[in-house]
Amino acid sequence: MNEQAKALLEELVSKITDKNEFALIQKELKKRGVEALLNAELEAHLAHQKGEDPSSINKRNGFSEKTLKTYEGEQRIKIPRG
Repeated sequence: MNEQAKALLEELVSKITDKNEFALIQKELKKRGVEALLNAELEAHLAHQKGEDPSSINKRNGFSEKTLKTYEGEQRIKIPRG
């Protein structure tokens, strides 16, 4: 983990006041983390970043929503389409 990420994490943790807030932050981090990984996977597959000209006929085509089932319950996430 880089220093900037460590500082941001430390700031976030310092703002947690109770277990309910911790649970909400944990749920949101999981959601955003999965979405970030899916976006990175699509970038690797398409071989270009968002906003760049595609090097092939494959290109981004918006998002679809799916329900992710976790131990903490269901979570709606956005799946990028390519």
